[in-house]
Parts: sequence; C-alpha cells; structure tokens
Amino acid sequence: MLGRELLFALIGTGATFLATALGAAMVFLFRKDMSPKLQQIFLGFAAGVMTAAAVFSLLMPAIETLEEQGKNVLLMSAKEENYKAIGAAAGLAYNQKVGAESAVDINLAKQLNVVMTQLGVSADSVVMN
Repeated sequence: MLGRELLFALIGTGATFLATALGAAMVFLFRKDMSPKLQQIFLGFAAGVMTAAAVFSLLMPAIETLEEQGKNVLLMSAKEENYKAIGAAAGLAYNQKVGAESAVDINLAKQLNVVMTQLGVSADSVVMN
C-alpha cells in the first residue's frame, strides 16, 4: 500500500517540477525580443495568479476558521480611493471588521465613515484609524 501512495506522491511532485521548469524556460524563449506590451500581459497574469493564491489559500481559510471560533478579522485599510472594494469585500461579503484610514483631518474621517455606512457596512463594523 505504501508503494502506491509513494507513486502518487512522486507523480504529483514530478508534475509540479515540470510545470515550474516549463514556466522558467519561457525566459529563454523571450530573452531579447519581448515587447513591453507582452511583458505587461505576463506581469499582469502573474500578479493575478499570486493574488488569487493569496486570497483563496490564505485569507479565505483564515476568515472561515475565525468565523467558526466566533471571532472577527480586521481588514485594513479602507481609504478614500479604495473604500468600495475593501468595504464590499470585508464588510458586506464576509461580515468582518473594516479598518478605515484617513488623513489627520477629522472631516475626512467623518466623511469616510459616512460613505462606508452608505455602502452598507454596519457602523459598528467600521474601525477608524
């Protein structure tokens, strides 16, 4: 029985090695003649893959584990330029605490608090910084 499990482990490791080696081999194919547009496409794809890996492999399981324990996550930092994305993801979709951050001006802090609640995030789920 151990032989079959070991075989599956070797096949999985070998497939991972081949995928990594083929991805690294792309460097030799596009060594000198890569256009800036193609480089942007590759970098954008890599950034998307890494973001998805971080969210689906790290953030989502952590939120689920904390919810099972009855605890909340404080996601930082919702600012004037990104409060919709942070508020929608953390406050609405996952019902977690949102850390809102603004400059020293108290009026900006109040305005950010107002727009977060207008977005639908509960006022007691917003932590002002």
